[in-house]
Parts: sequence; C-alpha cells; structure tokens
Amino acid sequence: MASIKEFDHLKIPLKDIKSATNNFGPENYIGGGGFGKVYRGKLLLSEKLIMVAVKRLDSAVGQGPPEFWKEIMMLSRYKHENLVSLLGFCDEFGENILVYEYLSNKSLDLYLSSKDLTWRQRLDICIGAARGLQYLHDPEGTQQRVLHRDIKSANILLDENWNAKVSDFGLSKFGPANQQFTFLVSNTVGTFGYCDPLYMETGYLTKESDVYSFGVVLFEVLCGRFCIENHDDFRRFLPTLAQKSYREMKLDTIIFNCLRGQISPNCLYTFSTVAYRCLQRACKERPLIGEIVKELETALEYQVEYEYEMEQKFKNSLVDEFDTEEFWKAKLPPDSEDIMKKLNPIAVYANKKELFSLLHKGVFFDNRERKGREDALVESSKLVRLNWKCEKLNVSSTHIAERSRYGWLKIRLWHFIHGHTNADFYIVLDKISYFKEDQDISNILLHHIEFEPVPMTKRRIGIQGIGVSILDEDVDWEKNVPSDYQDDGQKWFSLCKSTGGKCHMLPATEILCSNEPAHRFSFSGSRFKEVIQLQQGTYAFKCKLESDMFSPGNLYACYLVFKFLDSRKSLDNRLFFRVSYNLDIEPVGYKIAHLSLPEPINIPLIKPKNYNTSGESSNIPKTKFPRMPKTCTGDSMHSWMQQRDDGWMEVILCKPLHKLEDHKLLDVFLRSAGSTLDGLIVQGIEFRPMQRDV
Repeated sequence: MASIKEFDHLKIPLKDIKSATNNFGPENYIGGGGFGKVYRGKLLLSEKLIMVAVKRLDSAVGQGPPEFWKEIMMLSRYKHENLVSLLGFCDEFGENILVYEYLSNKSLDLYLSSKDLTWRQRLDICIGAARGLQYLHDPEGTQQRVLHRDIKSANILLDENWNAKVSDFGLSKFGPANQQFTFLVSNTVGTFGYCDPLYMETGYLTKESDVYSFGVVLFEVLCGRFCIENHDDFRRFLPTLAQKSYREMKLDTIIFNCLRGQISPNCLYTFSTVAYRCLQRACKERPLIGEIVKELETALEYQVEYEYEMEQKFKNSLVDEFDTEEFWKAKLPPDSEDIMKKLNPIAVYANKKELFSLLHKGVFFDNRERKGREDALVESSKLVRLNWKCEKLNVSSTHIAERSRYGWLKIRLWHFIHGHTNADFYIVLDKISYFKEDQDISNILLHHIEFEPVPMTKRRIGIQGIGVSILDEDVDWEKNVPSDYQDDGQKWFSLCKSTGGKCHMLPATEILCSNEPAHRFSFSGSRFKEVIQLQQGTYAFKCKLESDMFSPGNLYACYLVFKFLDSRKSLDNRLFFRVSYNLDIEPVGYKIAHLSLPEPINIPLIKPKNYNTSGESSNIPKTKFPRMPKTCTGDSMHSWMQQRDDGWMEVILCKPLHKLEDHKLLDVFLRSAGSTLDGLIVQGIEFRPMQRDV
C-alpha cells in the first residue's frame, strides 16, 4: 500500500468531479471508446479554476484497477511536453476516474481526412508524437523503458496549438532501460490494424512493436484515411496497400487528394521511406525511434525550404506583373499631382512607386507664402538638382550634397542590390545645378563615383495578397533635410496604410483657440517641433477643413495625438475626459475618451511553462464600460487610447463623420474631469479614414 500512498497528493474527491461535469451529464460528454467515457469540466486545482478532461473507466470492458494504477504511476513519473499530463484521479465508491489536462483539439484520428489540416501541420504533429515515444523508449536517468503497446492516431491528442501528446498508457509495459534490444513475453493486446504482426504471432513484445504501429500512423497521416476501411464488402488494410504502392513507386495514387501539390518531393521521399521501414516484418530492419525523429525533422527542413522557394517564385511573378508605373498610379489619390505642387521643393520623386512610398511615410506642406524660405535653405545646405539617364531610366532628382572631410561634395545618386556577379552601369549626366541656379557641367570637377553598403530592410505595402518591397532608405529622406526646413509646416500629410485614403494632422499650436492656460514649448519628438501642454479646464480646437484634405467616399474620424508628461498616469484606468464637437457650428455629438489602454479582443492568452498564478486573468479588475478594438467604427459613447507606431498615443474624439470634404470647420471641445488633462502633451489632431462609404 505504500506505493499507492505515494500518489495521495493527486486524489480528487468524487463530489468535486461530479460538480465539475454536471454529474457526468450528456452536455459535458466529449468522447469515448473501449476504455469508457470522457467528460469535460472545470475543476479548482492549486487555487486555479481550469478546464480538464475526466476519463471514467469502465471495468466491464477490461479497464480495471491494474490499468487504472498503471496509468497513474506512468504519468506521475514520466513527464514530457509530448505526453499527456495527469492532473489527478479518484477511486472512491468503486469509481476509477482519471483527470487530465484538457486538449481542445481532441485526437488526431478526427483530422486524418480534414482539408483544413495542412501538410506542414501534419508533419509537426508526427514529429511531436515521435518525440514523446522516443522519451518512453529512451527515458532520461534511471527510469525504466516503457513500451506503449497501443500507438494509434486516436491516442495522439492535440492541444489548442496543435501540439501532439501521446496518451492512454493503460496497456503499457515496463522494460529495462539503456539496452539496445528489449523484448517481453505477454498476452497480445492493442488495436487491430495497428498491432505488430510479429507480436500477434509470437507474443514477443519489443520496442520495435511500437515502431510498427507508429509507421501505420505515418501512412494514415499521408493518405488521409484509417488503417482499416471497409470497401465493397471486404476490408482494405492501409499497411499492405502502402507497402505495395511504395515498392511500385505509385505513392501518388494513395496520397490524400488535398495534400497533392503541397508536399516537397524530397520531403515526400524522406517521410515515406522512414514510414515504409517502420512496417518491415523483421524487427532489426525497423528504425529506432530516435532515427525516426531525425528523419522526420529532415523531412520538415525539406518542406520549409520548398514552401519558401514556392512563396518567392509566386512573389516574383506577382511583382513582375504589378510593379509597373500604371499599377502604382492607380494606388495614388486622383489629385496626387495637385498635392505634389504643394509639397516642399525637396520632395522630388523619380516614379509613381517612389511617390507612393513618400506619401505613405508622410510629408509636411505649407500653403503660406514660401518666399525667402527657399533662399535660407540654400544657404544652410547645398541642394543639387540632377537630370540623368541610365538605360531606359530618365530621372530628374534633387539631392542634399554632403561635404566630406576632404572638402568634396557628395550626393547619393542611386541604389542597387548586389547580385554576386559583375555589374556594369552606363550613366548619362544631362544637367546639374544648385537650387534655382543652373550650373555649366564643364565647370564641375568630378572626383570619383563611390559605392557604399547601406542598411536595408523590407517593408510590406498594403496591397492585398501581394508583398511588394520598398526600401526604408527610399522613404527616410526627411532625416537628412536641414532642421530649419520644417519649422513653418502647417499640416502633416500621409496616406492611410489600410484604406489608401488621405490623412492629415493639424498642429495643436495652430488650432488651439481656448482661453484656458496652455504651455507652448519646443519638443524634438514632435513632427511640428512644438507642442502644447494642457492643464485643468475646457479646451477648444478649431480645425479648418479643406476639400483636398480628404479622400471622397470615406468616413473620417479625428484623433487626439498626445503623450503623458507623467508616465504613471498611463497606468490609471480611471482617467477620462468629455468631448463634444460641432461641424460647421452645428452640434454633432459627444464622446467619453478614456486615457487607458483597452483590453485585447480575440487575442489568446499564451501561458509559459513557468506560469505564475499571480498573473491569472481572473484577478484583473474589469471596468464597467464596453471596450472597442482599434479598428471599430461603431457609434460608441466611449473610446480608449491606443499606442501609435510613432511612439505617441491617440484617442478617437468623434464618431466617423460623413463627407468631410463638403464641410469647412470642425470645432472640438475637451472638458477635463478633475485633473485628467493636467500635464497632457498634445502634438495635434489627426483626420484619418476609417472605412469606405457604401
């Protein structure tokens, strides 16, 4: 009895199990078989309420105390990420009940013919199951080797992330560890179709018996069918069919239809070869489970490489088709040429793709008179305009000339990607001039052409289904612009990355028209160089609307773009202020803006292995207000702040507004609730399209 008392810490009262499963009610039933029935329920374990699977063994079908205690002893001593975890048991009032971790995707046999289970997922599942079996056959330390005796797809369970876990150890046998050969004489048990024929004939059980069964599972996964199927009044055995098809090189005739075209040829050869070897009649011709793991991992490497090559070929074919001047022109607003006339002189582009990149990054423009400003720019730095040709490329571009330590001026002319082969460039320089000042080329002294490596990262542009690369270097030109170039900027213009519509941000320093005290000061992190700091009270912002600020056919919302002077304020979920807004003097509506982050919506909680109960989500206080995701455009009274990619925060100030291009003025009023606005640093108000009108 001392060995049984060893497991007392795993005992769970029957009344708790009945309560968790609604007294084994039909609504909690999730499956069953020859062992009995399985129910789902929630149990309080280690002061946490968790979902569990409850297996109620049926002694009438041979699942008695020996199998019951063997499972408990096995799973309490042998722990591995690819073995199912035992959480507890109950042996009260003649019951034999085992409580396991709940695995939401149930068992592999349910997905053999599923079109949704990809070949890559199937490979990962096979590798996970093989690693679990490897741990049983070659355990760490001094533990005994375990021969499972009932490996089959129904005993490979899957968690929410499709990780495989070997289960059902009621029929397992123990043998000496660290020996090359292990065989036991026992009564033949297992599942017909998966059971090793040699074991069935002789009663000799070896670790290679599990290998045979696993080979059957491998072919089930590849062929999308069970090992035994009834066909025209006779049984078809998959192991026999698979071996025959492999020898005759006709595997394509039995592979699951939905997997054809997904599998790398090298991956298929490696996978099918190791599966075929598992089914050999002689034990010595079957591979060890460690070798199976390595072969499956090699097959996965072939598959990953194959999928990457296919993806690159697909992208390249699409880029050739879509990376044209007409394609990029269609992605731009119809009035993009008019917009460019308002841009500062340095915003010169060679083609429509470069313009698209430029506008997605965002640029300043100023409607006021620029007289005198251009001259100041020329004095503070050398702006050089070039007209040049290279093969079919005809470029007019503006560059900032950087003076080197030797006194020479240097400009960046073009970028190229080195293809590990020799490259020739033939360039015709037609014209060179300083800003608004033609220069005779004959008076230019050319020293050399220099090649330099530049940091390069690829960025995805929002084209559905296509990844077109644009280099960050191409759109970060404003970093090199002299500091005095942006001082008079009135708007920040960009294109919305999700809708393609126009976005405008108005600086707070120019649209604030309130009598309440507000501190204006320089702030290097602002696009406008200056920001305002709010205090308590009511603040009014007057936003003048122009038709060319908006893309027709879009709903727009406006956002307050801000930061906290005191970062601790961002941790207080009780802060909010009231917003009311008028469109062309007429009141439109109001909102309650919360200066706290919203709860994530439809985001799974991933628990690490060292999960700490103090971080349990049930301990996190809930607010009484409904939460909205960032992309939601519903007419909710409440909005929550969001983190922007540029390091600032934003909160929506109004419901989506219709046809703003037809209006002249939007007045926004912020009313502080207590000290909510005190210390808030405001950069501006941004207008951004939310969704297309229908």
